[in-house]
Amino acid sequence: GDSEFVYDPLAPGSEAQYRFQSGDTTIITLQDGRTIRLLELRIIPRRDEFHLLTGSFWIEDGDAALVRAVFRPARAWDLERDIDTDSQDSSDVKHIPGFLKPIQAEVRYITVEFALIDGKWWLPRLIAVDAVATAGTFLAAPLRYERVFSAFDVVAPPPGTAVATTDTLSTADSAAILACQGRGDCHCTRRRCRGAVVIVPDDTASLLTSAQLPRSFDDETPYLSSAEAQELGRAVGLLAQTPWHTHAPTLRLGPGGAGLLRYNRIEGLSVGARLGLDFGRLRGDVTARVGVSDGWPNLEAGVERESPDVALRVAGYRRLAAANPDARPLGIGNSLGALVLGRDDGVYYYSWGGELLLRPAPSAARSYEWRLFTEWQRAADKETDLSVPHLLRDRHEFGANIVAAAAREFGSSLVLRGARGVSTRGVTVGAELTMAVNLGSFDYARASLTTRLTTPLPRRLLAALELGAGTTGGDAPAQGLWYLGGPATLRGYPGGALAGPDFWRARVEVANASPGIRLAAFSDAGWAGLGTALTRGRPLVSAGLGASFLDGILRVDLARGLVSPMGWRMDFYVDGIL
Repeated sequence: GDSEFVYDPLAPGSEAQYRFQSGDTTIITLQDGRTIRLLELRIIPRRDEFHLLTGSFWIEDGDAALVRAVFRPARAWDLERDIDTDSQDSSDVKHIPGFLKPIQAEVRYITVEFALIDGKWWLPRLIAVDAVATAGTFLAAPLRYERVFSAFDVVAPPPGTAVATTDTLSTADSAAILACQGRGDCHCTRRRCRGAVVIVPDDTASLLTSAQLPRSFDDETPYLSSAEAQELGRAVGLLAQTPWHTHAPTLRLGPGGAGLLRYNRIEGLSVGARLGLDFGRLRGDVTARVGVSDGWPNLEAGVERESPDVALRVAGYRRLAAANPDARPLGIGNSLGALVLGRDDGVYYYSWGGELLLRPAPSAARSYEWRLFTEWQRAADKETDLSVPHLLRDRHEFGANIVAAAAREFGSSLVLRGARGVSTRGVTVGAELTMAVNLGSFDYARASLTTRLTTPLPRRLLAALELGAGTTGGDAPAQGLWYLGGPATLRGYPGGALAGPDFWRARVEVANASPGIRLAAFSDAGWAGLGTALTRGRPLVSAGLGASFLDGILRVDLARGLVSPMGWRMDFYVDGIL
């Protein structure tokens, strides 16, 4: 029947919540010559509610036994939308900071696979769940659960009933049952006991490789084979789409929404408002903002379509852009650094135009991003020096911004990312490849490759190494160069400390393995300029100490530049290297 969390599509009266559709038919031929006919029942929700499911159920024609189920909620769970408005928790939601919203949880799929045991009973073989929880635009917590049942032993004490155990009994198990029989707290029926029996072998080390026990937590190999994963992916892709359904518009202002409040040396304090429109299958948004210092209005309007795997967005915009997006200069970390520490690592220019974005759905790994755009670009001047250090000392001022060239550009960019474990001991490798082509006032192309390695060390330590390099071909304007400096690329130096059509950089870090509070020692090095001057160029080098909290969500670094211009620098930001 229905529960507090989901409306059961197979419960009586469920047609008020669901529509049903017949799907494919599959015939399986067994070794004894019998054939089994499987029918697909497609579950289609009438509304895009989290409590409704969209799914595909495969049922045996003869006995109406469930053979396979693949389903997911009709949409992601949203804290503000789905919490009970009359509960105490509803009032608590209003006090959550805006940069943490929206808080959502999306189940990408739930699958239950059944196996035919002894040619008679369909019993669960595999249960798998894939989900992710997100907060704002920077925090994602994935969850994957897989459980496999094997080596079934089915017996039927009285006619017409069945008892299933998951393992065939060994000699030691049989001895344990004999010992169990006759005790008041244990009851056995043929080869199954109801009670607690603990068997400890003489060779306790054999438990580490026992097939009867779960695998080690360090073993990240999924139970799903490649073929099963591909088949599951096709099944999920065929599930019914989110229904068309119009929701009430949402309006977020300033600190009440992610990215609507920021501070930098171009705009000063910039306050925005965002109107969100949700039509179930399509989402629209309009964001308007203006900076107190430059008075230059920003406007962006877009429409986005999401599937379980892909998000497609079309947008028009007039905005402040960054030539060094890796530094996240328009995020909360750089904004706080600019206001509190008087350090703005952004390299800015104005742009207006249109773009088409193709990327994974928010719940999926950010493995790629493709962008097609056309835009006009022009210089953005520094408009303010206001910061806490400037109030204490007038001579403390922000550095000048670059002089971006006036340009009209059409182009495309592609980012590919990947990471995987290469050892059960926790060694992981990753890489990021970026490629871009620009045509128009300036014709140029550029590419970069960044590789990462993380490995455990003795005494519960972790080490990370990151190497990156990039090059440019053609005539690139100032806003098309590579920029190094700041916490993302070269700690201890300001953003834009080095610039050029080519670059290389490296960083190494050693930290303790505790995810709650992690202390680290690090060193960075980098160079940017014309590639022909690579051997004559002088790289900048820094070293320092850092602390991260909540597995790298929050980070503080104290670094010193070891090559002129030398000096100490403190940064706080999100998403550290480890």
